[in-house]
Amino acid sequence: MRLLVEMLRSHTGSPLSFDALGREVGLAANTVRVYIDILEALHVVFLVRPYHRNVARALAKSPKLYFFDWADVVDAKDPSPESGARYENLVASHLLKHTQYLTDSEGASVQLLYLRTTDGKEVDFVLANEAGEAAHFIEVKVGDTKPSSLLHRAAADHPQALATHWVLRTPHAFDAGGIGIRPAAQWLADPAA
Repeated sequence: MRLLVEMLRSHTGSPLSFDALGREVGLAANTVRVYIDILEALHVVFLVRPYHRNVARALAKSPKLYFFDWADVVDAKDPSPESGARYENLVASHLLKHTQYLTDSEGASVQLLYLRTTDGKEVDFVLANEAGEAAHFIEVKVGDTKPSSLLHRAAADHPQALATHWVLRTPHAFDAGGIGIRPAAQWLADPAA
């Protein structure tokens, strides 16, 4: 299990392949699933499932894994504390806490999901209401202030939903083509902002 946790530290924020992880660690895919279930129960990691209107299809797709303690994340491309993987994990943990707060304080059933297309493009996070409808699309970047084409498409396909692009290194908020570009610190300090 220790070896699996070490492997997971570098797979944070990527869709999981239980078969590939099993091959890397030398375990059966089902054993990897059981170990990840145990890590979830111990609040070491949490999974974010894909957003899809068809629940059966969403369950068949690969979840993304994040650590409750974002400092555990290792980014081989960028070992700095402000790496993209660590930043995405930080936002994921705050969004999870936000959805749990809304559930506990308001009785609202809000799900934390992500959107991925068949060609591999993705929007990092989707907040969906209890009916399974997207309420907020969120993309996170360290410094890039240009929203992806998929975020624009998601916003156009779901006009009732907010679409925001949270940037770690931007000093001010602005809008670009209907997408709100926001400093991440603003939301992380006050989730209602």
